[in-house]
Amino acid sequence: MENQKFTKEKWLLMYPKNSGPFEIHVDGIKSIASVHNNYGNLEEQEANAKLMVTAPELLEALKEMLLIDELDSIAKLKTEVKAIDVIKKATGNSI
Repeated sequence: MENQKFTKEKWLLMYPKNSGPFEIHVDGIKSIASVHNNYGNLEEQEANAKLMVTAPELLEALKEMLLIDELDSIAKLKTEVKAIDVIKKATGNSI
């Protein structure tokens, strides 16, 4: 992704130890964000963290979808599959 101002390395979701926050890391060590559980809903906290960690991939898939008319049928299918896979990764569900 050209001209991106956000952290370029792959974002990784780190699960909390005990009851701490979910962490978004790059390089396995540098924390770039924390997702806290202020309402006692661990499932919602994890879903928020998954959505955040997949944001760069979601953005890339969305950009590719905007160019889909310029692609051949095989490339279109690959782009659609990638978008579906990233959505599933972000939400835990299909579309």
